[in-house]
Amino acid sequence: FEGCSGISEISFGEGLATVGSYSFKGCDALTKVRFGKGLTEIKDYVFTGLKNLQSVNIPYTAKKFGNGTFAGCTALSTVTFDQTPAGETPEILTWGSGSGTTTISSSTTTPYPYTDKFGVHYHGTFAGCTALKSLEIPEGRMNALPTYAFIGSGLESFTIPASMTTINSYAFNYTKLKSITIPHTVISLGIAFGGCDELASVVFEE
Repeated sequence: FEGCSGISEISFGEGLATVGSYSFKGCDALTKVRFGKGLTEIKDYVFTGLKNLQSVNIPYTAKKFGNGTFAGCTALSTVTFDQTPAGETPEILTWGSGSGTTTISSSTTTPYPYTDKFGVHYHGTFAGCTALKSLEIPEGRMNALPTYAFIGSGLESFTIPASMTTINSYAFNYTKLKSITIPHTVISLGIAFGGCDELASVVFEE
């Protein structure tokens, strides 16, 4: 769908398993995406920089996000993780690691849609998603947050599921988090909250 600038909404049925890299590049009118169950993977930079995208659901069958999946989607305010049906074991969902650079070569195809106040450019799963205020990931769906996951986003609240064991560096840097509770299951915590000027409460569960 690259360059299909007239598409505003799209809904997939249950037959779609994988969304290829850059699939919606340039689809600037896209506001809503609905995935059916059966989706397992969203590859690199599928929705990166789509500034009108407002809502998307993540099926319980999804297992992997590539790099920068929603980075720079500044209007994205609603991300819904579908619940795993009763009696089924939740699939572990992994997100691609983001990266940062001080220079961007004219030859690179990697988008870096978020730039911090020091001029460092980043991509991460939800990097720079300034309209995203909260996100809830169902229990059992994730065990690690990757580097730069929410850097520069508008995230004010986030419930870390008890299945989480690892929070990598810069996961929440420069967000609007006001409080956070770290479950006792987290055994590895990187430099994850730098520049969170509004963070007033941090609770480590026993």
